[in-house]
Amino acid sequence: MEDLTLLYYTSNKIDNTVATNVREHLLKINNNKYPIISVSQKPIDFGENICVGEIGVSSYNLYKQILIGAQNVKTKFIACCEDDALYTMEHFSFRPPDEKTFLYNINMWFAEDIQFWHKNETGMLTCICPTSYLIETLEARFKKFPSQIQGKDKEVYRYF
Repeated sequence: MEDLTLLYYTSNKIDNTVATNVREHLLKINNNKYPIISVSQKPIDFGENICVGEIGVSSYNLYKQILIGAQNVKTKFIACCEDDALYTMEHFSFRPPDEKTFLYNINMWFAEDIQFWHKNETGMLTCICPTSYLIETLEARFKKFPSQIQGKDKEVYRYF
């Protein structure tokens, strides 16, 4: 068994055709090399699916879904995969240098309105990290903030 699990997460809010194409692409490039765990807000037929119910769209809930998925991973490393991102198999070949490092691929291209651009930014969608360290990190955050912090009109992201 390989040492990596692909952790796919979705709020099930993007267009179904796009979501289906993204999942089919991930299956095609993976070719059963790595196990897939999917964490969704509605049941989907993709890898080992964990449906958390319609908990809503927020960064807090995104990390909650990642933690729930990570707690079910049996491999040493996790590669986070978002529902609207395309990956190459090469992306999954990298591993962090130690047990306390989150590795992020900054070679991302963004597409919007038929325009493409590259910038040195990243997010969880390119994270590959040790499973135990991801769980440890997120459990500490959720212990400190057991419920989503609300601002005047919306979620306050900076406190998480």
